Amino acid sequence: MIVYFSGRWQIGFLLQLKGSVVPRALAWAVPSTTLAVFLHQMTERDAEMSMSQFASYNFVVGFLLVFRTQIAYSRYWEAASIMQRVRGSWFNAASTCCAFCSTKPE
Repeated sequence: MIVYFSGRWQIGFLLQLKGSVVPRALAWAVPSTTLAVFLHQMTERDAEMSMSQFASYNFVVGFLLVFRTQIAYSRYWEAASIMQRVRGSWFNAASTCCAFCSTKPE
């Protein structure tokens, strides 16, 4: 469990790095920002070269976006089918308990 210290103005936990997603997010954000700034600087120098660079960059970003979306979609449906099986198993267990716990002599 992460223990949060609120600090003097009750917002000290916002600046805490332990248990935070900020370092991991910065690991992705800094290289992407650097590449975007580099491409922007190249655009100002040569307009013809910039279109091919932007087309390449957009292709790579689009491919990665579609790939990640496809993986997330497949994970969602895998989890949904597993939850359906779990629900069916719980229903069978509850039905069996009701069937065998009857007080009627038969």
